[in-house]
Amino acid sequence: MNLKRRLHVPSHALMRGTAAMLTLCLAAAGVIQIAAGDAPAAQAVEVDALSAAAAVDALQLQSPQLQIELQSRLQGIVDSAAQHGVKMGIALGDLSGVLGGESVAVGAADEEFKAASTIKIGLAAVIMRAVDDGRWDLQTPVTVRPSDIVGGTGTLQGGAAATSVRQLPLGELLRLMITVSDNTATNVLIDFVGGLDAVGVGLRALGIADADMHFGRKMVLSHDARHENLITATGDMRLLERIHAGEMLSRAASDQIIDWMRQQTVNTKFGAVVPRTELANKTGENVDVSHDTGYLLTPGREVALAVMTSFGPGVAGGAGTASAADRDVQDVARAVHDVLVAAPRPAAGSEAGASESASHVGSASGLADQVPQGTAGDARLPAETVMGMPRSLAVGLASAGLGAGVLCVVAGMVLAVRRRRALVSDSHR
Repeated sequence: MNLKRRLHVPSHALMRGTAAMLTLCLAAAGVIQIAAGDAPAAQAVEVDALSAAAAVDALQLQSPQLQIELQSRLQGIVDSAAQHGVKMGIALGDLSGVLGGESVAVGAADEEFKAASTIKIGLAAVIMRAVDDGRWDLQTPVTVRPSDIVGGTGTLQGGAAATSVRQLPLGELLRLMITVSDNTATNVLIDFVGGLDAVGVGLRALGIADADMHFGRKMVLSHDARHENLITATGDMRLLERIHAGEMLSRAASDQIIDWMRQQTVNTKFGAVVPRTELANKTGENVDVSHDTGYLLTPGREVALAVMTSFGPGVAGGAGTASAADRDVQDVARAVHDVLVAAPRPAAGSEAGASESASHVGSASGLADQVPQGTAGDARLPAETVMGMPRSLAVGLASAGLGAGVLCVVAGMVLAVRRRRALVSDSHR
């Protein structure tokens, strides 16, 4: 069990730096308010600056406590599962800041498991990247022949495609592959891309290491141990993070995959304990594995979660069963959801402060125009000078300072994103 930082720069340092820059920006906004002659509005901006810093400090105190609680609960589930012959790997990625930007790995998170149907998200990402590049669109017709029909999960095997050649839109096959885990649709899509080797090339182009996700076979068809589909919980969680962030695909393509995952119809694991309205996932199961992977989308506390299990003769204890593994996966999802639901929303204070401060800054000139000169209780400074300078010069200088502060914040965020992408790329070499 370990905590894994996605950046070498500590997340708490990034948050404090961001809070400091935000405070400076808001302070500059306060100077603008003073220059405009509106002391009450300037005082309100000062309060916003302090609130923003306090919200970040509160999140810093909260995040380690949540991490410790999650580690303890998840490790307990892994240990309990081992006692009845189920091996588990769990990886949790923070998408909302509720864990301070940290990811958590428990059990065999970095070890390979037979992927079952969880690997279908990787195939969807490869295809949607090609859609982004203009190679196809979701209406591109794809041929489905009776010889393509295989058993297991899915609906195509019972439809017209089982007896006659059909043309189906690419988007429909993708939807079936994810929502009902259609094995026939998956195999047809593998062929459509160009075969297993082409899928592997597509995954590497997306920055997904072969050690984290490996396509060795089609669905259901007979194969030997050398030609297996393999996946790690950590690698799958990273894929989910990057889809959610829109890093490997366009925003539209990323959102489409997540929307299909929201329509998942198999509710034997995450879906049995997490409200469907807060869940987007893809299950996977076979005779000796049972997995679930996806997003817990509790507002303001969103995370990516990958849970892999294996059981049977090859696992210590040897007495594990599919139903026991399903319950273990449910326990993980329940524990994570319960901890997150109980946690304060990390962005609430800072978002409100940022929104209100933007309102203050945006309305500074309007407030100056609305308050008449010389009224009782008027706290505005004389119109001619501010701090010994002509008002126009003071406003110009303060505005320049505010602009510089905003640019610093944006530059810092860009550098952090580039650094994170570089680290992700390095980790897959």
